[in-house]
Amino acid sequence: MFPYRIIPKLPPKKMINSDREFIEARRKSLRRFLNITSAHPAMYDSQVLQFFLTYNGEIVHKIKEKFRGVPDEFVSSPLAPIAKELVPPETSSEFAASKEQISILSKHVHKLRDIATRVAERSRGNSSDMNNFGKELIAIGNDSSVTSQWATGGNGGVIDTLKKSFRTLSVEFSSISEKHSLQNIREEEGVVEQLNMLHDLLQAYKDLCDRHERGVLKDHHYALKKYGAMKTKRMAATITNMEQHGVDRMDSRIHAQENEIATRESRNYFSLHCIHLESQLVYINVKILADVITTLVATQMKGHSEMAKLWEELAPRVTGLLPKETNGSSS
Repeated sequence: MFPYRIIPKLPPKKMINSDREFIEARRKSLRRFLNITSAHPAMYDSQVLQFFLTYNGEIVHKIKEKFRGVPDEFVSSPLAPIAKELVPPETSSEFAASKEQISILSKHVHKLRDIATRVAERSRGNSSDMNNFGKELIAIGNDSSVTSQWATGGNGGVIDTLKKSFRTLSVEFSSISEKHSLQNIREEEGVVEQLNMLHDLLQAYKDLCDRHERGVLKDHHYALKKYGAMKTKRMAATITNMEQHGVDRMDSRIHAQENEIATRESRNYFSLHCIHLESQLVYINVKILADVITTLVATQMKGHSEMAKLWEELAPRVTGLLPKETNGSSS
């Protein structure tokens, strides 16, 4: 119903062997889809979106069934008949330039998203590592094997003292692990998801441009080409003195093709008008990059501050793991 608007692709639906990671990624992708479409000025109050938001069940097939035969925006829009008047003369060249600029921006946003994803993955990895570090300390602390005088050379108290300390230190490393996990959530939700939103929007704009060039514009050119071929045949029929009923049929087809050309031309102008508006919508949403940088800085400041506090609280415990005389003799 909205082929001339920015509409992200629905996330793929994988039913068999859908793991938790896939389900979570699909949930986020669907949330971004709904955020973009429900905020779009041409779609937010449409019947198809309201049906999508309220229907419980297999939505894809049901929505196709319910809205099959419903005309698209061109047919229902009051702007369609005057679309030619709404398209500035420089639109074709501006469209090409805008498409190229947004394509370049999309590549940079894609790289930024990948970098932010790796940052978030490192926090998740640090969480796992710190948690496992604490588990290994517990394992050492719970080791019940007895060390002999022969093995320790009289320093058996060192390993016993360390075991006792390690059993309590694991709690601190668990807290550090939880902070890294929280940092991962902040980075994914606050930074990565915003970049995903902008990337989805830019990709949807590219798809819109492709639909215009490969669909509307191509159909218009084809209609003109077909019309030219018909006119050529009509001229040939006049020269060869074709029977009147044959000429009449040809004139009827030419007239129908003229109507088709007029419709295709109107669709082309309406498409260009919509692309003009959608281009402006994209550039308005580029401000997401500012939000991304602000969130990234705030997230890193908060995360590093919280992490530093935990390490500072842990420092006195670490320096006192062994008695001072043991520390002195070992140095």
